[in-house]
Amino acid sequence: MILPTTIDISNKGQLLIPSALRKAFGFQPQGKVMVFPNLHDQTLTLKPVTSIDIVTAGHGLLSSSDGKTWSKDLLADRKSDQLHE
Repeated sequence: MILPTTIDISNKGQLLIPSALRKAFGFQPQGKVMVFPNLHDQTLTLKPVTSIDIVTAGHGLLSSSDGKTWSKDLLADRKSDQLHE
């Protein structure tokens, strides 16, 4: 079982992910990591990128629990802006 862990942030802003977590989630040395911020609950989701196709690696991670997507919200905001012009 992997439990929540507190890690330090270096002076350079770097995070050191503990070895057990890197192994469990497939983070590779010199690899790439996708970072998905969630401003609503102030969390970050980290996902190792195992392919060159970053779009495929992040597929579905931008949808919210209520079924909305960022693109739908953006389109609604733009429509609202156009009505106010």
